[in-house]
Amino acid sequence: KRLISASIYPSLILSFGGLVMLFLLGYVVPRFSQIYEARDMDLSSASQILLLIGNTVKDHGLLLLLLLVGTIVSGIVVLSQPIVRIRIGQAITRLPQIGERIRIYHLTRFYRTFSMLLRSGIPVVSALSMIAELLGLTLKNNVDLARKMIVAGSTFTQAMQRSELVTPVATQLFLVGENSGNLDKMMERAADFHEKELMHWTDAFSKLVEPTLMVVLGLLIGLIVFLMYLPIFELASGLQ
Repeated sequence: KRLISASIYPSLILSFGGLVMLFLLGYVVPRFSQIYEARDMDLSSASQILLLIGNTVKDHGLLLLLLLVGTIVSGIVVLSQPIVRIRIGQAITRLPQIGERIRIYHLTRFYRTFSMLLRSGIPVVSALSMIAELLGLTLKNNVDLARKMIVAGSTFTQAMQRSELVTPVATQLFLVGENSGNLDKMMERAADFHEKELMHWTDAFSKLVEPTLMVVLGLLIGLIVFLMYLPIFELASGLQ
């Protein structure tokens, strides 16, 4: 819920900024293009490119819209393939900061649900089989590997470490839980710790992303407006 709420405002900013840029390129820029063509003004390369883009959006707007819709539909079809989702998930988990946070998010769900199953009296191996789907396609194989290691005689913490399903904090808590017989409580503590960590990171990330998006969109819109008026500025300076 926190991730979704944090992404609402940036999504609104991107949507509004995209509509403004589309209006400028599809309506305002072509009007300036007609004025400059009628006066046969010399334009800079950047202004010529902008006017070309604007005229293209105006003349082929329907075709561009169909291409956009086709791209979105194709993307949805491609993403529905399990192998593609696995590859994308693996690529995302390799990203600095973001990938690690996504991994911790899945592990937090894993720890909390696994703790509930253990408190219900379900054996570790059976609980691992039941909970594998919670980790998504990218980490499901890790859970299967951990379950096989435990069946082969490895301790729970060792299996979690070798299958890369722990963090340094979780490792220490699991060791304490195994030695004291309170593994379910230690897994709950690990989930609480990482959940609070994710909340702090999400808040900090949203506070950083929102002004950054506004600055980037402001610069893009400002650049479009500047390039539209640049020939007028050049003409005014030449008259002086």
